[in-house]
Amino acid sequence: MFTRAHEIEDLEVPVPPAASGLPPAASGLMRILAPIAARIAADGADTLDDPDAAEDIDDWLDLRERVLKDGRFDPRAVDAYFDREDLAGRFDLFDAERPFLQDPRLRAECVDAKGGRTRPG
Repeated sequence: MFTRAHEIEDLEVPVPPAASGLPPAASGLMRILAPIAARIAADGADTLDDPDAAEDIDDWLDLRERVLKDGRFDPRAVDAYFDREDLAGRFDLFDAERPFLQDPRLRAECVDAKGGRTRPG
């Protein structure tokens, strides 16, 4: 998604039936995508999520403008971010210890009609 973000005009995220009364799904997704984008868009020692850059709005806007000027994320930067060892499995929906955006208890609690384990999803 990040390597082709420049081709995406808008997000259409359906609200799950069980999520009535919760914030719209799109805003939750944006809360996840924004910091990832900030980390991918690193510019040397500065990143969009650097607290020092965020202290002065003009510095942050200048840094953002440099990223936007390219018109897309650098595919190598996207790959470098997601290939980091410390992020291994973090975005895996079925990770045994940290399933992405899922309650890890589902692994033990989800059973089929015969009492066998099912994969959360």
